[in-house]
Amino acid sequence: MTRSSTCPPTDRLRELLTGAPAADEQAELIAHLDECEACQAALEKLAGADPVLLNAAVALQRTEFTDEPSLRRVLDDLEMDSTLSIQYRPQHREAWLKSMLRPVDSLEMLGQLDKYDVTELLGQGGMGLVLKGFEPALKRSVAIKVLAPELASDRVARQRFAREAQAAAAVRHENVITIHAVSESNGLPYLVMEYVAGGSLQDYLDLHGPAPWQVIARLGAEIAAGLAAAHARGLIHRDIKPSNILLMSEPAPAALGHAKISDFGVARVADESRLTRTGIVPGTPMYMAPEQALNEALDERADLFSLGSVLYALCTGHEPFPGTSPMAVLRQVCEAIPRPIREFNQDIPDWLVAIVERLHAKKPAKRFATAAEVEELLRYNLEHPDQPRMVPRARSSESLLDRRRVLLIGGLVLLLASGFLFSESRHWTNLLGSTLFRNGHENLVPLRAALLGHGGPVLSVAFAPDGATVVTGCDDGKVRSWDAATGQEKGSLLTEKAAIYSLAYAHSGRFLVCGSGDDTLHFWEPPGTHQTMQPLKVVGPPRRSAISPDDSTVAVGSSDQDVNLWGLASRTKKTLPGHHGTIWAIVFAPNGKLLAAGDGSGDIRLWDPTTSEERGILVGDPLGMRALAFSPDSLTLASAGTGDKDVKLWDVVSRKQTGLLNVNGNGVTSMAFSPDGRFLATGSREGVARLWDVNTQAVLATWDAHKGIVYGVAFSPDGWTIATAGEDRQGKLWDLKRVADTPP
Repeated sequence: MTRSSTCPPTDRLRELLTGAPAADEQAELIAHLDECEACQAALEKLAGADPVLLNAAVALQRTEFTDEPSLRRVLDDLEMDSTLSIQYRPQHREAWLKSMLRPVDSLEMLGQLDKYDVTELLGQGGMGLVLKGFEPALKRSVAIKVLAPELASDRVARQRFAREAQAAAAVRHENVITIHAVSESNGLPYLVMEYVAGGSLQDYLDLHGPAPWQVIARLGAEIAAGLAAAHARGLIHRDIKPSNILLMSEPAPAALGHAKISDFGVARVADESRLTRTGIVPGTPMYMAPEQALNEALDERADLFSLGSVLYALCTGHEPFPGTSPMAVLRQVCEAIPRPIREFNQDIPDWLVAIVERLHAKKPAKRFATAAEVEELLRYNLEHPDQPRMVPRARSSESLLDRRRVLLIGGLVLLLASGFLFSESRHWTNLLGSTLFRNGHENLVPLRAALLGHGGPVLSVAFAPDGATVVTGCDDGKVRSWDAATGQEKGSLLTEKAAIYSLAYAHSGRFLVCGSGDDTLHFWEPPGTHQTMQPLKVVGPPRRSAISPDDSTVAVGSSDQDVNLWGLASRTKKTLPGHHGTIWAIVFAPNGKLLAAGDGSGDIRLWDPTTSEERGILVGDPLGMRALAFSPDSLTLASAGTGDKDVKLWDVVSRKQTGLLNVNGNGVTSMAFSPDGRFLATGSREGVARLWDVNTQAVLATWDAHKGIVYGVAFSPDGWTIATAGEDRQGKLWDLKRVADTPP
């Protein structure tokens, strides 16, 4: 096979192997190689003579592509070279496992790795093996990732493996896999992660193909939320793909469990450049961004391109950039526009198609700016499918976009002049994705004080039983106490820079319980000067916690899918099993006879907290429960879910729904009953708060409480003040006297 005069010289091919050419030259060479078998053969010959490419060849061996003769020849030539050593080959995996694990007399176990019982091989990746294990001391299943032996002696590989653990452990978020420990056994480093039983998005795609658009939007928002948390730490994942998105419950056609991002194996701090200098491009070709394929500088928008590819696969059932070889795929990523989604799936709404196309813009500047922006847009449109916010279609030319924008604005001016727009203002506002028009709120509630100075979103809020103090829990790891009358800060306490997800005062006022992202319940004596009891270590971040009316028990809900009851005197735990998904809401009935918990699968389970017996299941929202509240007389339970457009009222005795509060499409994220039970306060994902008359089920007041999600609401003991906690880094106190004195 002879190379023609139009083929690039050998020196240029050699430069391609080392990553030396500029990005445009690399693209030109790759395009030529994709078509020229003679140059492919020349490149293989050069690769076989260059020991530097050993790691590249091994990485190619582990890809998910079908076996290609040309690549196989490169690997075989490397293995036959007496000056090189390849210790790790797929067919030797069983022998590796046997030598690594301590033998045990059990047919149900593969062996032991230090203190962990290893039960099965879950999978393999570019860095090593992933095992399923069991930690007897904590009675929990774990996933164990072991560094491959041929990499364990490599200093760079060990550093990268350590960075993977540090990167993942630094991100504390419900949509990112939790790292429990990092250790070493017989010279092999390993890390221990939370075990997620539901498989991956790739498993779902293999079994069922495209997902319902509501599930796609919800999963996309969850993945974007996890990415936003990683990006806030300066980390780029670099390998977002369906097999790296794990699900909290088994894949099923109708609903999927909540998403967790795994495998930060190729993540790097945004300003690090060592990996690209090797000439090896980390990541998976069919899901990587064009700038990643071209080995250019990356920022977090590379992950957004990959997210677009994941959403495309969920919409259509296959990857957006097909190809018969890695080079063909990379060329598609850099140059091709995927086939329109609606050619494959007519059920996908236009707004979701537009979001995917915007994520798939070849130039990073044309994509969304942040993952948080993508999350907010997906959640909003999921809750407002009839009036979604639209985004420009990125695949259109700039001139065409500009012409359409001019025509649209000109049309709006004409409509304004004719008076027509006022009746259709909400539709056109959503179409533009702006806030040119606002719906008037019914009865604004006066702001008494803004609680300022938080270093992140305020995730929880609670009043002291005497009403003199209100406390806020923040994403920055601080609990702050405030004068409830003036809003002046009294003091703060720090819990190891882990987010404060939940706050609950003892009914006696003797202590305050803080659920922290460091998997700990902290107990503080008001106003937070010192701890009254030793902290309790729990499994997973305690997303919600509640204290029994007699102050003897703390109920904890977290991402481990169980409700745990901790006896404060005995320091012992009882587990209430049966939930499927993260526990997002948990509350005791004021009479102490029931405990209600809502999970990510949408179930609301009622328990007898004394006997631990299940007392009933209420079918809440298939997209997951977000908030629960008991009325003061313990006879009514209010519930709200991720997909619900309403608040449901349940009769606790009959277990039947008795009422519905129409929230007009604004998803409720928090709520609380007033002390006398007459009112219910709700906070929404759109920053709107509402006050409801429970008897008439009518809204008394609606007001803009925060910019972003209202994470918490609480009534003062006298019922005249509402405290709210918001995504905009503020807590707020609202005066209800004027509203409550107004007849419904």
